[in-house]
Amino acid sequence: MKTKMYSITSVCKDDILVCFAEQKNYDKVKEKLKNMKDSDMKYLASKLADDYCNQLYWISLKSIFEDRFL
Repeated sequence: MKTKMYSITSVCKDDILVCFAEQKNYDKVKEKLKNMKDSDMKYLASKLADDYCNQLYWISLKSIFEDRFL
């Protein structure tokens, strides 16, 4: 049996801008984003996915499933 996969989330440059919107270094972040390559964003997305899976994924999955479906 083949398991169907479902996307959870994504990341974009606008998300990064939101994170730094109230920070002193906002302009520096904005300038850096202009020069970031697609490979840089893929790296960031990969690291975010790893972090999420290592910290919150399993706890959140169980909790939300229990709350909604059990």
